[in-house]
Amino acid sequence: MKKINKIALLEPSVAAECVVTELRSQIRCGAPFLAGALMEKGYSARVFAEEIMYFDDVFLDRIAKEYEVVGISVALNTLIRGFQVAKALKKKNSNILIAFGGPSASAWADKLLTCSDAVFRGRAEISFPDWLDSLNNSTDAEIPGLVIARNGQIKRNLEDPQVGDGSTRYDLIEGLGPYSQRINLFGGLKETVYSIFASTGCVRKCKFCKSEKRYNKRSIERVVQDFENIMKIHSGSTPAGIMLVDDCLFGDIGWIKELLKRLEVARDGRNVKFSAQFHVQPTADNELMLLFKKAGFVTLAIGFETNNQTSLDHELKGTRADENDFAILQCRKFGIVPYGYFIAGFDTDTEESVNSIFDYIMEKNLIAQVLPMGLMNRDEFGNPTPDAERILSDISFGATIFVSHIPKLMKPSKLQEIINRGYKRITSLKRISRFQTNYERAFLVGLNRCYQVWSQLMENHENFLKDKGL
Repeated sequence: MKKINKIALLEPSVAAECVVTELRSQIRCGAPFLAGALMEKGYSARVFAEEIMYFDDVFLDRIAKEYEVVGISVALNTLIRGFQVAKALKKKNSNILIAFGGPSASAWADKLLTCSDAVFRGRAEISFPDWLDSLNNSTDAEIPGLVIARNGQIKRNLEDPQVGDGSTRYDLIEGLGPYSQRINLFGGLKETVYSIFASTGCVRKCKFCKSEKRYNKRSIERVVQDFENIMKIHSGSTPAGIMLVDDCLFGDIGWIKELLKRLEVARDGRNVKFSAQFHVQPTADNELMLLFKKAGFVTLAIGFETNNQTSLDHELKGTRADENDFAILQCRKFGIVPYGYFIAGFDTDTEESVNSIFDYIMEKNLIAQVLPMGLMNRDEFGNPTPDAERILSDISFGATIFVSHIPKLMKPSKLQEIINRGYKRITSLKRISRFQTNYERAFLVGLNRCYQVWSQLMENHENFLKDKGL
C-alpha cells in the first residue's frame, strides 16, 4: 500500500445569517493549526477555506485527484456544507480517505461516517497525525477521541485526546490575503478577518454554552508568532483585522496581561485592528483594559447574554445586570467599542424580558447581535440530551437568527416575532447619529444591509412556525 503523505484540510463556508461572514471573510484557525502539526510529523498539508474560494466542481475534482486524505473541519454552522463536500469527494474518488473534526463533529458522527472514514472528538493536532501513522504502519492503534464505523457499529475511543502547541501555518492557506474571492452584500470583495487563538475550552460552567470545558492555554511565544505570520501574509494599505477567537480569553488574567504586553510590542508601527471575545467581569480591571487599548484592540465582543437577572442566574452565568452596565462604561472609558452578544429565549424568558434586551441595546447605544437560544439534541458522544424533544432544528446552536427550539414560557413563533421586531429597531439607520465612532457607524450600515436581506426570511420563519401551531 502506498504511504499516505498529501493531506488537504478543508474549511466549508458558513451557512447562516452572520453579520461578519455576510460582509467579511473570517478565516478559522483550526485547520492551519492542524496543518502545522502535520508538517512537523513529516506530512505534506495544504489548507483550503471556502470563505476565501469557491468549492466548485473544478475545485473538488482537483482535491479528489491530488490528495490521498481530506480533513474537513466543521462547526454547527458549516456541518451541512461539510457533509455535502464529503459526499461529492467520495463520489469522485471512492478511495479517498475523509476525516471530520471540529466543534460538535463527534455529536453527529453517525451521520458524518456515512460519507467519511473517521471523526475526531476534541482537538486533533496529535490524534489526527497518529491516525495517519497507524494507517501507514498498518497498525490498529487506539487513538484517543477517534470515532469510526466498524461492522455497522459506531466505535468510540472515549479517552480525551492530548493537546499540542505548534505553529498555526497561515502560509499553507491557499489564497489567503487582505481580500477573499467572495462577494459581500454590498457587491464588493470581502475583507479578510484573521483568527488567532491563545486557548481553547472554558473555565466557566454556563448552562446554555456548548463550548468545551477542557481549558488549555498555548504559550505566549506561539501566539505572538502567529501574529507575525499573519503580518507576513497581509499586504496592502488596509489595516489587518485580527480577532482573538478564544471562548475563554479571561481564563487566566495574569497570563492574558502578559500576552497583551507582548502584542503591544509586536504590533508597534503596524496597521492592525484587534478584536476579541470577552467576558463582562474582567473589564472592571483598569490595568487590563489599558493593556487592551495599548495593544490595539478596537472592540471587545462581550457576552452580556441578557439584562434579565432571573435568566442570568438560571443559566449560571455568574454575572449581574449592573456588571453589564459597568462593562459598557469601562470599554468606552478606554476607547474600546463594546459589541454585545445577547441570547433570547431562555426557559426563564418572557415576552417582556426579550423585548427588554432590544430596549437595552437602544438605551445603551450598543452595536449588537441577538440570537435565539439554541439547544442540541446530542452530546459530544452522540447521546440524547435532556432537551432533545424540544428541538426544532438539531444543528442550529449559535448559527442562525431563526428560532429553533420550544421555550418554556412562550411559543417559538412569538419569540421569533419579538426578535423580528427588535432587529428592525436596532438596525435602523436613524441610530447612526447616536454613535461616537466610525467603527460603530460602519457596523450599523452593514447590519442594516444584512437586515434588508434577512427580514423576509425572518418573517417567513415566523409564519412557518405559526402555520405549524408552534
